Amino acid sequence: MADSQRLRLLPILLEAGFVVLGVFLALVANEWRSDVKARQHAEVAHAGIVEEIRTNRAAVEEMRDYHRVLIDSLRTRSPDGPPPFHLYQRGFANAATTLSTAWDAANATDAVSFMDFDDVLAFSALYAQQDRYEQTTLEIGAVIFGELFERGSAGVARNVRSLADINGSLYYQEFGLLDAYDRTLEQVTGLVADSTGS
Repeated sequence: MADSQRLRLLPILLEAGFVVLGVFLALVANEWRSDVKARQHAEVAHAGIVEEIRTNRAAVEEMRDYHRVLIDSLRTRSPDGPPPFHLYQRGFANAATTLSTAWDAANATDAVSFMDFDDVLAFSALYAQQDRYEQTTLEIGAVIFGELFERGSAGVARNVRSLADINGSLYYQEFGLLDAYDRTLEQVTGLVADSTGS
């Protein structure tokens, strides 16, 4: 009788084993599909960040070139002359408008967890440096805004030496930021960035 019970139990155990194996394989396949999808999302996010960095680099390079001309013009002007309003076509001190949308979205959607760790470190350091540049811009803007109330636009415009120094500070940071963009792009893409005019 024991043998006949074993024979009846064997198909039930085999069927239960196959069900468990099927569920296990389905979970593994589902996990694999999720991982593939997350990695594809990370690749798209990585490409978006690289494109954003290239866009930011172009904006910073343009502003650096503007600051070079502005500083040269300010340093050759006499502080006793009329205010050189024509020099301030972009304001007394202006910085490049940089973006961090792709980087922020990659962090918010956790795409960075599926990217190469060294790339994430490079992106993080670059965006931190970009944030410092933007913070400097805000601080300079606050100083100039206060001076506008205190001395008026003509008084600020006449202070060519200080404006040259302020714009020189931005110019210096733009050089550093351009170098950081180039190093990051080279690291994450393997391509050397076009650094003409740097």
